[in-house]
Amino acid sequence: MPGHERSVVLPSDLANYVEARVSSGAFASAEDVVRAGLEALQEQDETFEAWVTRHAAPSCGPMRPDAEHAIPPERVAERLRTRWEEGRASGPPQEVDIETLIAEERRRHAGGG
Repeated sequence: MPGHERSVVLPSDLANYVEARVSSGAFASAEDVVRAGLEALQEQDETFEAWVTRHAAPSCGPMRPDAEHAIPPERVAERLRTRWEEGRASGPPQEVDIETLIAEERRRHAGGG
């Protein structure tokens, strides 16, 4: 399959990980390790987008009769994407109280944030 050549600089820990995966025989080359990682990231993103479409956006429906408190589905998706990226960048997963999270988002929305 034809591709586009790219040159990337990895932090030492990731470069060592790539080398370890190749040395172990799990992958034939560094390119294969990077490709597998990118494919996993792409699958994760697609799973998230599907979840937003299937679960988050439709949950805005019950709020429609009270339009002044409704958050448009596009804004919900945008906020969820932002929070998702913030979460991925913040380190290991932690427990989240969903009711607190919902209340925080409602307060942010009420304040125009």
